[in-house]
Amino acid sequence: GKTADEALDLYHKFRRLEEAGAFAVEAELVTACLMAEITRRSGLVTISLGSGPAAEVAFLFMADICGETETVPRHARKYGDIASLNRQVAAERCRALTEFRQDVATANFPAVAETAALTSFELDSFLRNLDETAQGKSV
Repeated sequence: GKTADEALDLYHKFRRLEEAGAFAVEAELVTACLMAEITRRSGLVTISLGSGPAAEVAFLFMADICGETETVPRHARKYGDIASLNRQVAAERCRALTEFRQDVATANFPAVAETAALTSFELDSFLRNLDETAQGKSV
């Protein structure tokens, strides 16, 4: 609604929605002054996504509010910086996986503490049973 004709057309679309039984309408990037007039003249609950403060509900996506991406839409404001935390998590993952790969390659992983154990008695018994099986003896 950047011209009078477009604004009037938009207003009539909202009225038709209301007449059809809609109880609310989300207005995305409608000019603030137009949103104020539509809200004042309509029985619809108006929801603003970048359409100014005059609507009954102000809406932003959580990803924008929390700053999950580097760029934020013009109509949004970020209140957090999850994007930098995600970069830190990615860097930490790479560091940990690189260290793991190096430990495996140099036989530093797994160590005794990370390996299942078998008593020497059980191992000897297993080996005897294998030898007997290989010689055709029944176990």
